[in-house]
Amino acid sequence: MRRLVKLQPHARSSHWRAAPAVPRWCGALLGAVLLVAAPAAATTVVLLDDDALVARAVAIVHGDVVGKRCARTPDGRIFTEYRFAIREMLKGEAPPSGVVSFREWGGELDGLRYWIPGTGRFEIGDEVIVFLGATDATTAVGFTTGLAQGKFRVVRNARGARAIRQLGTLVTIDEESGEPVAHAERDEHDLEALLARIRARVRGERGR
Repeated sequence: MRRLVKLQPHARSSHWRAAPAVPRWCGALLGAVLLVAAPAAATTVVLLDDDALVARAVAIVHGDVVGKRCARTPDGRIFTEYRFAIREMLKGEAPPSGVVSFREWGGELDGLRYWIPGTGRFEIGDEVIVFLGATDATTAVGFTTGLAQGKFRVVRNARGARAIRQLGTLVTIDEESGEPVAHAERDEHDLEALLARIRARVRGERGR
């Protein structure tokens, strides 16, 4: 039988508390995530606009998910490693291989599933825009920027291409006041318009 373990965060802290007998991890999340308890299996994060997403991301990739595997750190924590074939490296340097790898906490291995509400998922074959966050220096594992806020899935059809983001399991707050801020559970953008906004903000960063 598969065991489900949900990682629970400390109140207003940058430390994740895992299930019993699993060590804590303190990561550099660039202020994007305030890890606080939230009801109904949700995670509370700072609501990030486009400028904040771009500024806080270490790298931004438009590409296709071509690999996905779950593994453990030496101390037993489960993570998922994704591989993205680059269509466009929107921020950061593209590796010569044309493929970016990123490890994110959570996953399923040997009948045990670790779940962080609000992280979202990628599946092989998905076309995505992903805002990659900082990773832990020891394990090279981290989170996407703002958790699900940094994950867009691209859907193409006869009417065009749309970038869709699912935020249903996030509770968002204002960074300054800490007060709750409403957000749509699902938002949708014209793909080319979203890419143009990201490129413009990255150029703005370089010009500062």
